[in-house]
Amino acid sequence: ELEELDDAIVRPGRLGTHIYLGKPDEKDREEILQVITRQMPIEDIEFSVLAKKTEGMSGAELRFLCTEAGLAAMKDKTNTEQTIKQYHFLSVLNSPR
Repeated sequence: ELEELDDAIVRPGRLGTHIYLGKPDEKDREEILQVITRQMPIEDIEFSVLAKKTEGMSGAELRFLCTEAGLAAMKDKTNTEQTIKQYHFLSVLNSPR
């Protein structure tokens, strides 16, 4: 009976529909990276290379990669232009998680 259920279970949003989209393919990852970095100060980025190296990553993981690359660029003392470059992305991809 419903009266035996905890009220928290029946609150709106608790029991919703979940849609599984799957992982993006290489072309989609390239486009996702381009969209995410649109407002970021990037320079000399080869999105096709990054798309190949991010096989199996979700959109959320790609967002995290871009954020971490931005942080790596800010910490890079040799990066006087304060732009995010290919090697910042690669350093994040190659670092242990």
